[in-house]
Amino acid sequence: MILTDEGTRTVLPLLARKYLYRYVLLAIALPLVARVCLYAAARLERGNGAPTTSSRLLRKVGGFTRRRARRALGKDDDTTGADAIGSTGP
Repeated sequence: MILTDEGTRTVLPLLARKYLYRYVLLAIALPLVARVCLYAAARLERGNGAPTTSSRLLRKVGGFTRRRARRALGKDDDTTGADAIGSTGP
């Protein structure tokens, strides 16, 4: 904590650290988890030749975390983007 000239404490560094950790989680960790889940689902489906229960679950988790990360960062909720792993373009 920082002491000001009157001797009162400010909590600005603690708040800044809290929001920094939240930003790191939303900006780095959540999209990374989404990408890993979607990649694992695509590999499972490619290996088995058809969707399995595990690959469907991984796709749902990956899609959910991707949507949450985009919403938290203020981006539109575009789930049909070409950046999706395993998606085929027109």
